[in-house]
Amino acid sequence: MADAIGRRFETPGRWLEKLSAERRKKISQVIADAKSDDGFVDEILFTQFCDKSDIVRKGIELPRSATSAADVFRRAEKLRNAVAHGNDCAWLLPPRKTSQCWS
Repeated sequence: MADAIGRRFETPGRWLEKLSAERRKKISQVIADAKSDDGFVDEILFTQFCDKSDIVRKGIELPRSATSAADVFRRAEKLRNAVAHGNDCAWLLPPRKTSQCWS
């Protein structure tokens, strides 16, 4: 999504307009902190998945209705969260036994 946003919008200010004032303020603060710590790379990298989906839904024409697109993004975010945070609970699972033998 970051690549699509970068291709669609000429400057970060253009895609930032698609976010709520609260999210713009939060992202701007994170960007300012990164710049002061010399850790700045690209504005879009400081957004969350939900920010990117909002930007895409509001700023890029999609072949789906807004409601349908929102549903697709919600399901994608749910999957992303499950994968990204899957290791958080991995220690709860019993160790797996394998039938492989190493020689």
